[in-house]
Amino acid sequence: MIILFLSALVLVYLIPSSFNKILFPLYCVLFYKSKNNALWLVFFLLLIEGPGGLFSGGDRSDLLRLPLYNLAEGVSISFEQLFCITAFLKVFKKKVRFKPLGFISKNMKYLAVYFIVLLFVSFLLGISFSNLRFVYRIIINLTLFYSIYFLFSDENDFIDFFKLIFPLAFVAFSLQLYSLVNGHQLITLFKPESLFIQGSVGLYEIRPIEMVHIVMFAFFGSLYFLFLKKKVFNQAFLLVVNVIAFASIFITGTRTWFIAFFVTYLFLFIFMPKKLFRITLKHSIVLVGAIIMLFSSVLIKNQFSNAFKRISTVELIAKGDITMGGTADRFNVKAPIVMKAFGQSTIIFGAGFSDMYFTEGTGHVGYQNLLLNSGIIGFILVLLFLVQIIRSGIKMKYLLGNYNNYKDAMIIFVFWLIAILIINASTQMIGYDLPLVRIILLCMFVYFFNNQAKNAMKYSIEKAL
Repeated sequence: MIILFLSALVLVYLIPSSFNKILFPLYCVLFYKSKNNALWLVFFLLLIEGPGGLFSGGDRSDLLRLPLYNLAEGVSISFEQLFCITAFLKVFKKKVRFKPLGFISKNMKYLAVYFIVLLFVSFLLGISFSNLRFVYRIIINLTLFYSIYFLFSDENDFIDFFKLIFPLAFVAFSLQLYSLVNGHQLITLFKPESLFIQGSVGLYEIRPIEMVHIVMFAFFGSLYFLFLKKKVFNQAFLLVVNVIAFASIFITGTRTWFIAFFVTYLFLFIFMPKKLFRITLKHSIVLVGAIIMLFSSVLIKNQFSNAFKRISTVELIAKGDITMGGTADRFNVKAPIVMKAFGQSTIIFGAGFSDMYFTEGTGHVGYQNLLLNSGIIGFILVLLFLVQIIRSGIKMKYLLGNYNNYKDAMIIFVFWLIAILIINASTQMIGYDLPLVRIILLCMFVYFFNNQAKNAMKYSIEKAL
């Protein structure tokens, strides 16, 4: 992973862009031939997360970014799409080793068919050529729901994935400290004009946002393996990863993400107190040590204080101030615009991927944007699918016997999904039109849950026999 990351750094920032474009597709060739899917998915995820602001750049003329390939006038394809296409092609040479649970298979088919319906709606409402380019990119991105389904078909595949994810929580936190110390991200070393690609300097000082989707994987993955009876990772290590992941989100001052993570701790305390008490008591020295180290730094203490000031503005909502002291315009500015457009759409099917959607839609209000994009039917289909996962997770908690290795761990998926639904109030996490990082997050969540549910049921049957 380190070698791959450093090589990408060299290709983007230290050699001419013409060579960059020629050499970058070699990653896709190596991925296609590799049997280690976890390595390549995490590497890809790391690149598009933009650690330290690296590898990012929205301007077509920007040469210091992941490469973009022009296919024709006004038509291009990015390295990200090349990777998705490679993953899609790779599954045809891989033997299928599992079938999903019934409701997952059924719902995924419904959602796929409904996507085709939305394409028809888009053309009926009108879509320009410039916006049609966004649609083919969305289609390419969504192929990951098919590809990851086959590329991660065994529990060991997911374990390998988290072996690489957990150390990256420390990387994310270290990059946040770098931003706090220097007042800019790593990207400034290569682009002096760019101070922050992620995060910002605002009312409450620096908001050092780094690799939040990887941090989410680390947070919930560490909880899952902590509550799994069979020991896959060292529990003390998992506890430290979890604390670092929580601290990483806290110091960003990002309110919905903090609420989602904090509510998860609250659920653990309410619904799984005995298990939580045993884990924290057993590793209390490590836990206390990690917390003391965090607060031993004046820099970190000050950042926690600044972040808490921003997070505490949530209280203003109860007083009727939905702008939270002028720090958010999602609910009083962006949401009404999206809902007005929804009222002018087909309502039942929404606006699809029409010009109206790309003009009025925004991922800053997740539920409203989901309505605008997919209408009432799409909204219901997506939420029913997620509700069924919650129901299945809860049922397994009570159906699996006490001897089952997966019994306590399966409920973590319920808390994880609730966290996604909370974050979706301000940042769209579910739907068709999502950034690749969130598509990967959803894919891995759904198929990790599916795989572990299958293993849990198999384990129960074997024990019963």
